[in-house]
Amino acid sequence: MRRVIIAGAGAAGLSAAIWAKRLGLEPVIMERSTKAGGQLATYSLPVVDLPGFGPGTAQQLVEHLVGQVRDLAIPIQYESEVAAWDGRRLYVSSSDVPVDADWLFYAPGLKARTLHAPGEQWISQASVSALAGERPGLQLLIAGAGDRAVEGAIRLVEAGHQVTLASRSPRIRARGSYRQRLIESGAAILFETTIARIEPHPKGKVGAWLRSPHGDILWTGDQILARIGMEPRVHPELASVRGDIAYPRVLGMSIIGDAALPAWERSLVSAFASSMRAVKESSKRMDGR
Repeated sequence: MRRVIIAGAGAAGLSAAIWAKRLGLEPVIMERSTKAGGQLATYSLPVVDLPGFGPGTAQQLVEHLVGQVRDLAIPIQYESEVAAWDGRRLYVSSSDVPVDADWLFYAPGLKARTLHAPGEQWISQASVSALAGERPGLQLLIAGAGDRAVEGAIRLVEAGHQVTLASRSPRIRARGSYRQRLIESGAAILFETTIARIEPHPKGKVGAWLRSPHGDILWTGDQILARIGMEPRVHPELASVRGDIAYPRVLGMSIIGDAALPAWERSLVSAFASSMRAVKESSKRMDGR
């Protein structure tokens, strides 16, 4: 039986492991963190873009996927980050002994884009979940206008915080249901506005100079969050990023999930589909070796 390694236990990685098992392969999942779920672990609103699932939470979906993996006796090794792959041997951060495998499915997921603005070190690294649990009344600025930014704004307003959303475009790009909830939430929205500079202020406050068609505006508050989009989070030894898509550096591997897809195509449905396609294609290639 051919052994395949799945690096990443998010939606794409868990799906790839299930497909690999069904096709008669021997999958092993390696996850760099201490739990499965990937980006789903940070998703707070109900899952609405997966036909046949719902109403349900992202955590329920993760539990369902992990349950399937467990039922199929597929092992998951946590705190195991893949550091290198030569097409036959895998090198993992948690061990000095390489792992032999016939194929690598790499599901690195995404990371937040940076603003590239002076003072960017003052941007908060706190999660929306953590801030939602803070004492109500925080003054927060969120840069972004997509699903991730709007979802965060909605949740933080509902948690009792004062939220300003800065959109560099003249409209909110999030899905319609999110836009409606954002309007109803009462969050302040600044269109065609970008963050030009960030600076610390007295008493633990932070300030941001906002550039808008109406001139520069100084916003001051408690924390600034950047939610301006995502890009592939790849290990440089395993993949390179061109445009908005990750490509493998070594033969005998497939990149799956959001990192393998253009930004407009990223969704749970396409993550599952990319895993299925990659496993089926690689299975044929291994048979032809």
